[in-house]
Amino acid sequence: MSRWISHHVASGTGAEIKWLREEEEIAAAVFPAEQLAGLALVIQKTTDEVEEMFDLVGDLVGADIHKHTFHLVFPEAEEIRGTMASTIGSDYTVELPHRYRATIRKTRSTSYATDEETVKYHLLALAAAH
Repeated sequence: MSRWISHHVASGTGAEIKWLREEEEIAAAVFPAEQLAGLALVIQKTTDEVEEMFDLVGDLVGADIHKHTFHLVFPEAEEIRGTMASTIGSDYTVELPHRYRATIRKTRSTSYATDEETVKYHLLALAAAH
């Protein structure tokens, strides 16, 4: 449906739909291009989000307190980059590179329009790893 609407929006055309039962027209509707464009925006904004919280131990190798971003690496796992709480680096300082226990919120979003998945990480807190 999303692709069909996108094609109409890109070409600036509307659509007329007729519902038929055998040869008899049951219902009909006309959708102007502007209405399809509005529907396309609604579909693009519709996502399914799942959040999960977890703690990990890894090496903090990067942090930008102005942009509120971080970079954590792990010995046997993928590295994680994302945003961080504004309190990290301002309310308390961190050392780089240094091993920390990190509390992270992972948000997985799936767009209904494109069926694409995006994953975002947000660093909530750091504590010295023992």
